[in-house]
Amino acid sequence: MVYATDSTDSGRSPKANVLNAPGPVAFVEDYLPYLVGVDPAIHSALIMRGRNGTPNCGEGLRLAASQHSSLVEFSRWWVAADT
Repeated sequence: MVYATDSTDSGRSPKANVLNAPGPVAFVEDYLPYLVGVDPAIHSALIMRGRNGTPNCGEGLRLAASQHSSLVEFSRWWVAADT
């Protein structure tokens, strides 16, 4: 399934409610603030961005269960972890 959400300034990810309802196994995102409020039972994978101007830094990184350089790298890691 594909869901689209609007952005919000509420401090909670606009994706959290959509993700928490069906209970997926993993959520892959490249924007750290969108991990806020996601159920910890969902594996939150963060695709890192370039170092200049990235919001993917600081204490919020603790929200990511794993960090990856690209979606391809995450996919390979996920498949290897499942075998």
